[in-house]
Amino acid sequence: MYGNSGISAIIMYQGLLSMVGKNEILLVASLLILFCKQISSECRQLTPCSCMFSNGQGYNLSPLSNSSLGKAEETKIIVEVDSAKPPVFILRNESNSITTIALACCSNLCGTHLYVDSINIDKNEYHLILTSSYACKTTQIKSLSTGSILLIYFFILTGIYFIGGTIILKFLRGATGWEMVPNHEFWRNLPSLVKDGVVFTFNCCRLDSYERI
Repeated sequence: MYGNSGISAIIMYQGLLSMVGKNEILLVASLLILFCKQISSECRQLTPCSCMFSNGQGYNLSPLSNSSLGKAEETKIIVEVDSAKPPVFILRNESNSITTIALACCSNLCGTHLYVDSINIDKNEYHLILTSSYACKTTQIKSLSTGSILLIYFFILTGIYFIGGTIILKFLRGATGWEMVPNHEFWRNLPSLVKDGVVFTFNCCRLDSYERI
């Protein structure tokens, strides 16, 4: 009735339907597996501070509900420095709580992270490790201060002024003796000029008396 071509088309159509059905079954099965896995990995809450997984394991933070780290003014910070090791910060407060933060040096690519090393609830001790590239030792290069640099420039310019001026006056003008000093008249009169300036400064602030007027 349909012929060979019609029968072949019907067989191919049924095959496609069966393939689509298999794919749908696989898709639904995958979703069910993911859903069941997600449900099984959830921690079911038992109390405000505890939860439990389906395998019987869980978390219980009830012992930490009444813990107190104290106030900032009640805390003392002690820094232990060892030349061979990074520094360790020890924080103590009046509630006898001790928190130690040990710095650990790492490369520039590690970032800064804070890890819990150990906790002793009975002794109220908390040990943390802070890894950071800033915990590594650095070598500071000591540079000259601004005042030192200015003094160096002053002496260099002064030497150039006197030595260079003396050479120029000696060979170009044939100066000898005191005349070889640049601006020798100014330097010769400088002490008397300073004296006159000091006398004028102190005398100008005095009021003339009636008798002197």
